[in-house]
Parts: sequence; C-alpha cells; structure tokens
Amino acid sequence: MDTPTVHKLKDEQSFNDFIAKNKFVAINFSSKRIRESILINPTFTELSKEHPEIKFVQLDVDEMHEMHEIDNIAEIYKVSEIPTFRFLHDSESIDYDGVGGLTNCIKVFSQDIKYAPGA
Repeated sequence: MDTPTVHKLKDEQSFNDFIAKNKFVAINFSSKRIRESILINPTFTELSKEHPEIKFVQLDVDEMHEMHEIDNIAEIYKVSEIPTFRFLHDSESIDYDGVGGLTNCIKVFSQDIKYAPGA
C-alpha cells in the first residue's frame, strides 16, 4: 500500500518554496468548517497515493487566514469558494474547469504530465 503524501503547508513562504521546487503540484484550498471540504479531503489523500508524479498540497484557509498568510495566495489562484483545487505545472496554473470532478481533473493532469516537456 502506498503512503499518502499530502503536504500541509501553513504559511506563504513554505508554499512558495514548495511550488518553486516541484514541477507538478495539486493544491487543495480547504477548511475544517466547510462540509464539502471535509468530505473531499479523503479523496484528495487517496489520489496522492495513486499519482506519485504529482505533489499534493493542502492549505487550510482558516488557519492561514488567522496568521494573515492566505490573502496573497488566494488572490493569485482566484480562490472564491472552498474547496477549490488548482493544478500547477512549473508554478503556472492549469485550468481544468469543465473536466468534471476532482478525480477526473487529476486523471487529466496525470495524462498531461506524460506529454509535458522535460517530464
């Protein structure tokens, strides 16, 4: 059984460092206070086991907001609701709107990685 690897980052600097050194990143903007976020977190963790080529990151917006660490990140990645998922290739956001659901987005992202230059 693969070990899930979801990195839980708590500040903007560690987030920026993480995305700078990882080519393919899936971000989960989550909250412990929002039901949909709580329900999707196990799926995000499970997907991290199935796709080791992608680095998975979870940002708890409530914790980061209390420390005034989320505003810049949320603005950059256009987070308007929770949960929100973003997919990065070389720190650039890739839009998978319309693909349908987190699992499908990860599958498409994984396929795109196979054909990415330098992957």
